Amino acid sequence: VGMFANVVHRQAKSMKAKEKSAAKNSKKALAAAAQDQQQLRGIRTPGNTVDVRGMSLPDAKEDVVNFISDFRKSGEQVAYIAHGHGTGEEMGVLKNGLREWLQSGKAPVSVFEPAAMEDGGDAFTIIALK
Repeated sequence: VGMFANVVHRQAKSMKAKEKSAAKNSKKALAAAAQDQQQLRGIRTPGNTVDVRGMSLPDAKEDVVNFISDFRKSGEQVAYIAHGHGTGEEMGVLKNGLREWLQSGKAPVSVFEPAAMEDGGDAFTIIALK
């Protein structure tokens, strides 16, 4: 019984340490997310928005990369992608495809999210440049 109790005690201690570590990492993740949210504030203008509505996904990605390359020269860090909601049977293909690409880490973007309602809502994606 004594050895069994020691094993159970060590396992419980190990689990508590893992829980503390996970909580600490969670707090760091929340702090990083809050910082990222601060990066994603802006006012959408024609100069900080690339319009890819109606394009194929490969063409839209190329336009976004070219836009970001030129936009960096402005010194601004926040821009917008106008992709629309989509139409027809394949509603949202461009919007979803672009967001999957942004999420993959292959785009020159550190964070992104749907734009605020006053900036066009879900038909736009706001991005922070890497």
